[in-house]
Amino acid sequence: NRNNLITSIKAVREVTNLGLKEAKDVVDRVNGGAAEILLAKVSFERANCTVRVLQSYGCTVEIV
Repeated sequence: NRNNLITSIKAVREVTNLGLKEAKDVVDRVNGGAAEILLAKVSFERANCTVRVLQSYGCTVEIV
């Protein structure tokens, strides 16, 4: 769904400093079944904040 794609791209851009094309590439890879690391080695608070933001956009998130 195009609306879901746009919403997911907005979510990725909000929690990272990626540009539009880079965020779209991330979302395309995830939609293709690949796992994607958006942030690494961040504080527990930052990780939880990121999860809440992504989930508010309807994204599925896993912290590892």
